[in-house]
Amino acid sequence: MLPHGSRVRQSLHGKAPGGRFLLLLAVIAGWAAWFFYGGYSVVLVWSRIDGKAVFPLIESLALTVAWLGIGVGLFLLNRRWGRTWTRSGDGHVGADPERRDDRGVKVLAEREKSQPPPPSIIWETLTDPYRPSARQWLVIADDEVQPSVVEAERPSLVVWSSLWPDRPNDVIRFTIKGDADGSSLKWSLESPDDPPDDARVRQLRHRINYLINGEMRDAFDC
Repeated sequence: MLPHGSRVRQSLHGKAPGGRFLLLLAVIAGWAAWFFYGGYSVVLVWSRIDGKAVFPLIESLALTVAWLGIGVGLFLLNRRWGRTWTRSGDGHVGADPERRDDRGVKVLAEREKSQPPPPSIIWETLTDPYRPSARQWLVIADDEVQPSVVEAERPSLVVWSSLWPDRPNDVIRFTIKGDADGSSLKWSLESPDDPPDDARVRQLRHRINYLINGEMRDAFDC
């Protein structure tokens, strides 16, 4: 069992973020289509070709509605799956190293993904990854240190101390949601210190994701 640095409490916690970028982009495209085709129809009217002016006007309205519909649909999908944009483009949910959560802590990276077991099993696996009945999935690398549990709230929250001796103040926060049919597990790499460079952030993010959404997830399938 990982050593504990604070008491264990019962609670429910966590909410996934949404985004508005796609909606804004579609609205801009819709209005651009409106002004282009609408302006074209006005030119036709001024040129006294009135009979032809109605068709580009109808096209402009149709394109505007279509783009707005696409934007709203993508916006709702973005909110449904709770994904933010990543700068690296590797499929991971990245975070702006200057972003702070509601506790004022810098979030260096994060990702949320489904896990097969219910929240209670996820919580037990994170607080005691070396229990005899489970597959040993937490293998510490040569440049890492064994994490300890600095905070835990059954069955929704586990916070590990840093895996890296050169960043001793970092913590890894695990937020667990779900029911008996499965869980949604979000990990966040947080730090009170200045963030490292982008290459280092990608390295840390990849390592956490490999352990949690790779090794630990595979252990549940055994």
